[in-house]
Amino acid sequence: MTKSEIEIPAWHPSFIYQPGEFIRLSATQIGVANEKLCLDNFALKSRPTTKVSKTFSQNSSENFQSFPLGLLKDAFVTSFNAKGLLFDEDQLDEFISQSLSEQISQSRSPVHPATEKWLADAVGGFASAWLKANAESEDIFTQLIDPIAFSNSSQSVEWFAWGFYLTTTDFKVREFRMLKMHSAGKSTINPNRLAAIVKVLTQGEANSGMDFRSPTQALNGIWPAPEQVRIRELGVLDGSQKLIFDESLTNLDLPNEDFYSLISSRLVGGEQKVSSECLKCRANPVCPTLPTVAGLLGVINTSESVKSFSPSKLNTYLRCNHAYFLQHELSLPSLPQLSTVHQERGLSVHAWIEEAHKRNQACQKSDLPSEKDFGEIANKLAWNSEQVAASEAYLRHHLKTCPIKSGTQLKNEVEMWVMDSDSQSLVGTRPDLIYFAKNTLVWRETKSTDKNYEVSPEAFLDIYPQIPLAIVLMNRVKNLPNIPQEWSQAAKRRVELEILTKDSATLIEFDISDPLITSLAWQKLAQAADFWINDKEFIPTQNPPCNWCSVSKWCEFANTDSRITRYQGVSVDTNTGEIIEADLNLNQDQQLARALGLMASLREVESDDGSVPF
Repeated sequence: MTKSEIEIPAWHPSFIYQPGEFIRLSATQIGVANEKLCLDNFALKSRPTTKVSKTFSQNSSENFQSFPLGLLKDAFVTSFNAKGLLFDEDQLDEFISQSLSEQISQSRSPVHPATEKWLADAVGGFASAWLKANAESEDIFTQLIDPIAFSNSSQSVEWFAWGFYLTTTDFKVREFRMLKMHSAGKSTINPNRLAAIVKVLTQGEANSGMDFRSPTQALNGIWPAPEQVRIRELGVLDGSQKLIFDESLTNLDLPNEDFYSLISSRLVGGEQKVSSECLKCRANPVCPTLPTVAGLLGVINTSESVKSFSPSKLNTYLRCNHAYFLQHELSLPSLPQLSTVHQERGLSVHAWIEEAHKRNQACQKSDLPSEKDFGEIANKLAWNSEQVAASEAYLRHHLKTCPIKSGTQLKNEVEMWVMDSDSQSLVGTRPDLIYFAKNTLVWRETKSTDKNYEVSPEAFLDIYPQIPLAIVLMNRVKNLPNIPQEWSQAAKRRVELEILTKDSATLIEFDISDPLITSLAWQKLAQAADFWINDKEFIPTQNPPCNWCSVSKWCEFANTDSRITRYQGVSVDTNTGEIIEADLNLNQDQQLARALGLMASLREVESDDGSVPF
């Protein structure tokens, strides 16, 4: 097998850097879709020892361990080294648990009690998935290996994929077991990621072990090439497992010239794309494309390390500081929660409108789904009769507020990320729609609800955190990311909130040239961000809605029996939305807005496919 398949191009990024001595390519990074990829981020991440002239502060050593899967993997490897790979069914989780205790005690960063609880659950799910995979396999795997594939070019190139590599005693069969949080085999693996994993499976060699600071050395002549390769996904929280690839080497399509050309073109860099990946990019302080606005959040203090601020995270933080800490500081993922009828309907209405707007034509009555005729859009979304029945009335009212007219240009689900250099915060959101018409740039958020909002327009700044953030970004960022330059030069800008109910459609406009509106929006954003950025304890708020919380299972403070929740000075019944009690300093409009804001946040659904993000 040749090691010279790839040519390493010259890289000339738009920032000052000190070149590294080798290339390291991750299968997960290779699997990022082209439309989501920042080439300079790919090029920089693939050069781990390349140094950039300026970086934001990294996490301090006192922070808690936030990579629990790493501890789980190390515990399994330790168990294998001590006991061998052929575990009895009643021994596997016991052995891993014992090794896990050792890994926790030896961790460089403290392991939070909630993480220990999460790991205890993950051990059971992982062991279950592992044993199911063993039972399904026709081969008996006796050895655990950790291969890296190498390419010799102008620079040393290493290829790797994070997971478990198993081989039979005769080395004829290799199987890669890749971890997901849940739902193994439910999504299709990216073909480029698949090609990279196949390369490591077929050409991977014994090695000296990866180290961030130096190239990995191959140890030749130890492992013969396999005759059969397989890839299997394991879900560590739900015990799911699925064989997703099984092929003999003779029938296998190995990575070809097109694949290597793709990787070479990405290593050239030269283009930037603003996305949530900017948070971890070492070049984010010097990137010419990532907008940077000092003082965007309006807070005085600076985060100890760069982190992201978004409406969904703010929603979680406002409901319960500790839930935010478990989800976003400790990175404890959870199983998908059962969606309510309100969430399901909201997702359906949102998906239909987004798909309709992709056509760049006004939504028409003939487009609407009905019991007799689902229509082109609903059929494309593979709707069922329940989705049609739940959504039709809301979509009918959208026809009155559909923004698309002749000459309208638009983009759905645009990622908007801006760096606040003062607070070291990557501030971002994803507008439902950005459109440009008559020299006006418009940011629109669409919400479907079973509530009729009889409050002032300003009250919606409390109900939906997306709105004050949209107003601040539109007001303070001249060149918004990921939209045409012509749009950013528009003479006018505004933010719209479209509210759809069964009975009506309401369109609320926020003029960002109005200093009262922009000042109020910035005030709302600054107040929330100030508490967030100064929080070091993350103490649970008084009686949070634990029954709605996705991480309550691992929280020492959880109380899932109570339905009365205290939220920003208002006690609310989460079953009905009724206000039980409120602080005396809140007027009726404020009380209602906060109660509605809580109920709206509980009905938001965060997307998660269970993938491991590395």
